[in-house]
Amino acid sequence: MVASKLLLAIATIGLALPAWAARAPIVFDFEDGLQGWGHGGSAQRVQTQVLGGDWAIFGDDVGAFIWIEIDLTGIAIVSVEQFLSNASLGTNFLRIVVTPIGGGIGIGTSLSDTPDPAANPGIRLRDLRFFEGLHHVSINWAGRSPAITPGFIDNITFHPVPEPSTWLYLSLGIAGMVMIRSKLASGA
Repeated sequence: MVASKLLLAIATIGLALPAWAARAPIVFDFEDGLQGWGHGGSAQRVQTQVLGGDWAIFGDDVGAFIWIEIDLTGIAIVSVEQFLSNASLGTNFLRIVVTPIGGGIGIGTSLSDTPDPAANPGIRLRDLRFFEGLHHVSINWAGRSPAITPGFIDNITFHPVPEPSTWLYLSLGIAGMVMIRSKLASGA
């Protein structure tokens, strides 16, 4: 009886802790302003239904960009869920640059899109697992001169790396449930 209660406790704790222990994603949906992002060029927060939401970041020149200083410790990827610009004029691109605060070489990734407007919007990802500590993250997009075309981005999320302890707790919970099931099946 005591063993069964102990197994039940292990299973309950093991299954409950992963949700509590995991770091929550950092989501920027721009519903409450720029939410800590600086901006340059023509980048600005605008109300729009273009991407299916109330607010997005808009830019219509080659220099449109937004940036933020953020601690990337424990962050796996950054995703730009919604991105739209005028692909018919060949201006459809998105670029994410990550630079260490206090000096160092920036690492950029061009997230180019197909010139098919039907491919927008969609999730664009940048792997951040190799960055630790405070970094400057810049995202630029929109038109290239002389073709000035509008572009919109929205729903930028920094996703955490699952913690090893989370997997340990989950494994304990599953093991406890298996042991309880086998005890119940054997009639002990």
